[in-house]
Amino acid sequence: MATTPAAGINAPGKDMIKNPKWFHGLEVKVRKAGEKDFGKGTKVVSLEVYKDENTNQLVYVTDEGAIAVVAAAEVGKPKMVDPPEWFHAFEIKVRKADEAQFGKNTRAYGVEVYKDKNANTLIYVCESGAIAVVPAGGFTKASSSKEPKWLYGRSFKVRKADEPNFNEKTQQYGAEVYRDETSGNLVYATETGAIVVSPGK
Repeated sequence: MATTPAAGINAPGKDMIKNPKWFHGLEVKVRKAGEKDFGKGTKVVSLEVYKDENTNQLVYVTDEGAIAVVAAAEVGKPKMVDPPEWFHAFEIKVRKADEAQFGKNTRAYGVEVYKDKNANTLIYVCESGAIAVVPAGGFTKASSSKEPKWLYGRSFKVRKADEPNFNEKTQQYGAEVYRDETSGNLVYATETGAIVVSPGK
């Protein structure tokens, strides 16, 4: 899941569509909730970074098919690829749609944050395999990771393709909103482990 501002972007004609340009590849590690240290069993996520020449967006795609998009600004293809720099990590809990309160059985997810110095972006990687990418701006590595601040939670109904109206059987998903106190960014997460990050002030 990915979102990015669409201001100034127009759909190209079918005869003018350009193929994405590969920029670089990265590998990052993400720990599960409760996994204190990186180890041999820590999950490794591979990412490829492309530039969509039609919209001037950078597209990050993982080896599991997760995707994230961020404005490319004036970024050019790096001559030498710098490895991702680990910035910080945190854990978040996400309730199911029918879960009124946080409890001992509430699902927790580990999230790692890396800086892609090649594009000046922050990459959020969830243990579920989901990713989100935002501009890093002038953000520099913090001396320590801060606990994220829970802001609020919501549930959403989502109809299937053959479901014309909402009803009591419509699938619901729980979602939580946190502030990453280390970077100031907002983190939206669903009970399935999907994440979206919105740049803070």
